[in-house]
Amino acid sequence: SAQHLQAQQTTTLSLSSSTHTHAHTQMSSKSSLLKPLRHLLQSHSLAAYLVPSNDPHLSEYVSTYHERRGWVSGFLGSAGVALIWQWDRIGMRGAASDEEQKSLPGAFLWTDSRYTLQAQQELDLSHWQPMIYPHPQPNYPEWLERYGPMVRQWIHEEHAETPQSKPKIGIDPQLITLKEYRQLSEKLSSAGFELVLLAQNLVDQLWTENRPPMPHEPIITLPQNFSGRSVGDKLKAVRHTMRQKGCQYMITGMLDEIAWLLNVRGSDISYNPVFLSYCVISLDEGVTLYVADNDGKRLSQNGVHEHLEKEQVRVRPYDKFLDDLSTELKVEDTKGNNNTVSPTRIWISPESTNMATYTAITKSLPSAEKSQHERYIHEEDSYIEKLKAIKNDTEIQGFRDCNIRDGSALCKFFAWLEHQLVVEKNTTITEVSAAQKLLEFRRQQPLFVSESFAPIVGYGSNGAIVHYHAREGKCAALGTNSMLLLDSGGQYKDGTTDTTRTMHFGTPTQEEVENFTRVLKGHIAMDDFVFPDGALGGLQLDIVAPPFFWG
Repeated sequence: SAQHLQAQQTTTLSLSSSTHTHAHTQMSSKSSLLKPLRHLLQSHSLAAYLVPSNDPHLSEYVSTYHERRGWVSGFLGSAGVALIWQWDRIGMRGAASDEEQKSLPGAFLWTDSRYTLQAQQELDLSHWQPMIYPHPQPNYPEWLERYGPMVRQWIHEEHAETPQSKPKIGIDPQLITLKEYRQLSEKLSSAGFELVLLAQNLVDQLWTENRPPMPHEPIITLPQNFSGRSVGDKLKAVRHTMRQKGCQYMITGMLDEIAWLLNVRGSDISYNPVFLSYCVISLDEGVTLYVADNDGKRLSQNGVHEHLEKEQVRVRPYDKFLDDLSTELKVEDTKGNNNTVSPTRIWISPESTNMATYTAITKSLPSAEKSQHERYIHEEDSYIEKLKAIKNDTEIQGFRDCNIRDGSALCKFFAWLEHQLVVEKNTTITEVSAAQKLLEFRRQQPLFVSESFAPIVGYGSNGAIVHYHAREGKCAALGTNSMLLLDSGGQYKDGTTDTTRTMHFGTPTQEEVENFTRVLKGHIAMDDFVFPDGALGGLQLDIVAPPFFWG
């Protein structure tokens, strides 16, 4: 809201001396990781190394095992990309201004403007350079394209021993999509760099102690009275489209697609009802699901094994996926009755297939020539994603029902909170304890599974911090003198909720009333707005609501 934006501009965050010391110790610890990482860069003849936030499934939120970017940088926001140069400081040559020619820390962290304050707090700014996009910095592909030539010139002038004509920037092939790889390779090439795929993740070579294990949480089936559609019916629709496109295989590693397609759910990633897996759909030979089942009990419990067997789903170990793609796919040219030759075609989505998967697929092809890849590989957006996006009547009703139950939990919570703050004059309720109490009310609701994300409970100026996360001992006590922002949600068996409310349990100031009203008018204008054909998202519609904040 406008109030939150104003508070963000006018309020600074204060840390006690003990908190500051603890934060500095954490920063120093993280910064010490850069030296051994740079040794690895040298051994691989790399000028720099990219560490994205995602996992091999390109998930927006990842398990603790896959939090490589957070581990190496100390920045814990959900979005960001780290770029670590081989040198502890870098420079630019031929820059347009003195500002651009100055020496910079040799580790960059790109994140969006939601995390401006958090990045400045959590990064050791003597070793890390926060890069906030889209303003004042472009995102990392555009930055490298624009400023890369200047950095490359500095590398050649200051480090003439660098052997390659094009300095190399490395990345884990499991953490970049086919589409991203092509785009980034082109931008880096135009800037005088080369993007290289490394077989082993460099951060993994260092993160050998106290690393959380690979998630192996229980998996359950989702009955058809919640899903509204059987696995067989979904597969029939997928195979119908595969046949129309002339494809014998469809491959996906998107966790939400797999859970939806097979009517199964998990909890390998906090707040997300998914499990780490890959799926290969054959036109004629069933489905293969790659999932970890280390103790043999994960699929035998909750009737999962019987459910999958009934739907002709074969289970293979998770870590055999890439090997199987290289050796098990039957990719060949077959001769038809009229002597026409038809190739086996594999359907992948360039936007959601990582480069490790793509490389493994190419190894199964009859021809290693890149020019022949398109003969066997069909690139198109995932059809499963499109099917999943069109909700059936059962799913739609489930969303309505779970929002009613979740709304009941919220009403009970707000009634309890108002009584505590206004009637009982309770001054001991904190942002953390309020979130815990709300979870208690949600757990009382039928079909509740978990929260759908970490609740954002921000009192006063904390409500101005985008994606604020209250921590025990470092959070505010709630009262009646300021506004309370609550952004929270629940996962239920019949749907997911996400609700944001701004409350005041005392007498708001005239400025708070006016700002709240302006935000409300902006919401109403957006709700009434008829989206033009082709509108792709918030940026294109951003003109609708802000005029109410300008007056």
